[in-house]
Order: sequence, then C-alpha cells, then structure tokens
Amino acid sequence: MLAMWVRFWGTRGSIPTPGPHTLRYGGNTTCVEVRTEAGELFILDIGSGACGLGASLMASSPPSQQGHILVSHLHWDHIQGLPFFAPLYAPDGLWNIYAPKPLEGTAREAFAIQMSPPFFPITLDQLTARLHFHDLQEGTFQIGGATVTTRSLNHPGPTLGYRIEADGVALVYACDHEPCGNEVSTSCQILDPRDYAHAKFLADADLVIHDAQYNAGEFSLKRGWGHSVGEYVVELCRLGRVKHVVLTHHDPMRTDLIIDESLEQLRRGFADRIGLPRVSAAAEGAVINLGVAHGSG
Repeated sequence: MLAMWVRFWGTRGSIPTPGPHTLRYGGNTTCVEVRTEAGELFILDIGSGACGLGASLMASSPPSQQGHILVSHLHWDHIQGLPFFAPLYAPDGLWNIYAPKPLEGTAREAFAIQMSPPFFPITLDQLTARLHFHDLQEGTFQIGGATVTTRSLNHPGPTLGYRIEADGVALVYACDHEPCGNEVSTSCQILDPRDYAHAKFLADADLVIHDAQYNAGEFSLKRGWGHSVGEYVVELCRLGRVKHVVLTHHDPMRTDLIIDESLEQLRRGFADRIGLPRVSAAAEGAVINLGVAHGSG
C-alpha cells in the first residue's frame, strides 16, 4: 500500500556536530522530509539538514520547487538551514512557511532578522522564490489532502508540535518538549495531568518523531531547558498505543555509540511492559514508509 513516507535529513539538537563519532545517526540539526501519496511535500523544521534536502530537491527531475515548511519554533538550530535551502533561490519556487506566532511581531519578521546584516549577507526579500508565511497557534487546518493539527509544547518560547494525517495514517512531530511534571523517574511513572494531555496528542499515531535529548539520570540538571528524556517519551507512546516512536534531537555530546547504548538501555527497561511501541533513533538518510506495517520491539 502506498502512503506517507518520511526521510531524515537532520537529527541533531542545539548545534551541528559533524565528525567520525556521529556518522551513523548524523550531525546536522533537525530537518525531516515528509511526502504523501499525492506527492505533497512537508518539511518539518529547517535546521542545517535542509542544505542536503534542498540540493536533493533541485537535483530531482523535474526540480521540486514548492512545498510546506512546518517550523516547530524559532530557536536557531531549527531554522539555521533556511538561508542555505537552494529551492528558495529558484524563481519558480513557491513555499508556505508555518511557524508559531512569536510573542512579539511575526514569524516573517523573525526570519528577516536571521537573514539580515550583520548575520547574513542576503536578505529575505532577495530570495527569488515566492514565500508565504503563516503565524500559527493551536488548531487544525487542511493542506491539500492532509489534516494538520498543532499543539503547544512545553519549551521556552512559543513552540508547536504537528500531527499530520493523510493516506490513512498519522504522523506526529514533537520537537522540542519537556516533561511537565517536576521529575522524571527511571520507572517511567507519569504523574502530571498535562503529560497525559500530551500523550493524547500522540495517541494512535503510526509514527511519532519526538525529542529525547536527555536521559532520566541527567534531567534534573537540565530542567527548564525544554527537552525530553527517552524514558518519558517511550512511556507516553506506550500509553497512547503508538506503533513506532523515533527518538531525535540528539544531544551534541551523544556519539553513535552512546545513542546505541541508550537505545539498548531503554529497551531493557521496558522489556516487561505490555503494548510497547517499536523504538528507534533518528538517523540521517533513514526512510520510513508508513504504508508498511510496524511491529513492536
């Protein structure tokens, strides 16, 4: 069965970390390509991974020069690839850019600051593609044949998660989000009602792509920074009957080996739990076809 599919172009959080220790999971900041059966293109966040995605789109035949960019929030690691996204320089390009409305001004004004002296030599107005900016809050709207639902995430500054439903499947992208309770236990006990509300947003998704930058042991030192831990994410997805959860926004200090060890530890910790989703870690270049059945484990 044909259906929505996903390709990862950036999986890192905070800052790009290229090098020999991040080859398998990747060193580019977050960027995810999503295609529906009808060919509609969604880009989830536009970190440094957008450079490779843009080159790929322009190399396709014919070049892909239009689509929808869904930005979780305006922190730099989620938008730093925009000036290097080649389709924005194509005269026939048409891009809709969706982002949470800032506390002051508009998303377009925020992007214009990023692409202005002294930060960048080319301004937003010099891009030759047509750009349409959309300031978002919580709600549901249609893009082509897809239904998109947004939900506020627990992160410094306005931040949205996106749930995309099309082709009979559901994909949730939640990056960045911090547990709402005062602590995260290694037993994965969820105590705060706001966390159950987040689980409802994830519920019954075929695929959840979720920030899991920290582990439970280091969370107390990172409280307030706005990121999740793997134990929390897996438990929420288990409660929500999610089929497959992909942990992403890898910490800059996480090597491939550390990510492997963290995955193995998570799987051991949940080995005796019923209804466990498939758990994996986001890796640059990996493709997931949501039309293919996902088993647990």
